[in-house]
Amino acid sequence: MRKLLVLLVLSFFLVTAQAEEYDAVMAEDWLLNLAGYLSNVSPLNDPLETGDLSRPGEYLLQYDFGTVITRGETEPKRGSIVEVTMETAKIADCLGHTVGMRLEALDIPATQNPAFPLTLVAMQQSGIGWLWVYAKDGETYGVEWVSYRMDSDQATEVVLTYTVEEGIINRIRVRKNEMTAEEAMENLSSVGELDETQRASARAVQNDQPAFSEQDATLNGTRVLSEPVDRLGGLLDSPESSQTLPAGQGRLLLYDGLIISCNLEEQTGVETVYGVTAAKEKYAGPRDLRVGMTLTEILERFRCDRTVTTAGGTLYLEESDPDQLPQGKLVSFDENEESLIYGCRAGERILWLEVTFRNERVSAWRMYTDTRMDAGNMDNRTDSVNMHVPTAAPAVEMSGENETGAANTQLSGLS
Repeated sequence: MRKLLVLLVLSFFLVTAQAEEYDAVMAEDWLLNLAGYLSNVSPLNDPLETGDLSRPGEYLLQYDFGTVITRGETEPKRGSIVEVTMETAKIADCLGHTVGMRLEALDIPATQNPAFPLTLVAMQQSGIGWLWVYAKDGETYGVEWVSYRMDSDQATEVVLTYTVEEGIINRIRVRKNEMTAEEAMENLSSVGELDETQRASARAVQNDQPAFSEQDATLNGTRVLSEPVDRLGGLLDSPESSQTLPAGQGRLLLYDGLIISCNLEEQTGVETVYGVTAAKEKYAGPRDLRVGMTLTEILERFRCDRTVTTAGGTLYLEESDPDQLPQGKLVSFDENEESLIYGCRAGERILWLEVTFRNERVSAWRMYTDTRMDAGNMDNRTDSVNMHVPTAAPAVEMSGENETGAANTQLSGLS
């Protein structure tokens, strides 16, 4: 009979507690329903032996799903429950979630915010409350909803907390606290200040844009990488000059604010394009990327799975892939210079897009194919001023300032 009752009550919680927005009223209703259910279930321990000396009048009751703390009563009567901790999936919370669920099922944005291990995700749409996430090294280890029920000069705070390990909820806790309305408003004010601070430091926020792919590798709307050099004739004027690279590494075609890197394909004997570097606004790159655009404009055009701050970090990464492709990364060198790096597969090669920013505007961009996984890795870049081309080329200075006033870009080779 007891087992049947547990199944019936569990079904009640799972069916009636939809994944609606969390608030204190629904959480208190859930606590009342739980008290009604527990009135027919005996605890596994003697509450009189588990009183909390630091919290006089509170008692700990143990059940097969977890623990319940009551105040003023040794049994869970209506209104006496102040805390519930669930460590099994036998009971769902007021949002319909259970221990063992994957965090991704909750559709909570991922965060990567080294400066703020506690990240505010959303404010309650009605009433007073918010949702925030605890994260470290890009991994979420806690999720917490906080909501208040206001009653004249008093307030009831009900907090729903998930602890997370390796993306799975391993504990759910509901805690009710009584306080004054003034204290509740002070808490809300503090959260508002945190929100303003985090928004000011955010560089990238989650979006639904697709990742950088081979189809994006265009110059003025035309795909040129791995294409024969003679096809550039209909796209660009004749180069101002060319420069042959040593040791059979190909040559550079030099235009006004543009460099095309070419190489001779040994198997076909055809000279093809393997790199494009631009430092003027008149050249459109992937997704109409242009010199002079802001960092925010570019970030909004490519996939981003998490919030990334001025410190930089991973925008997206395919962890199941042996080369972690596709991938996107924001690298911050100092307060005036940052770089965006995107990588994906292009047949047997890897396609990279690197965008350099000075004072939050694009100063140059380049895309190229390479067989090396570290070709697009700028973490160990020793010269934070130069943008590199993937060959051991002599330095080539692009004369003149670009059309948006960005600084000149010197192009030099990787050693």
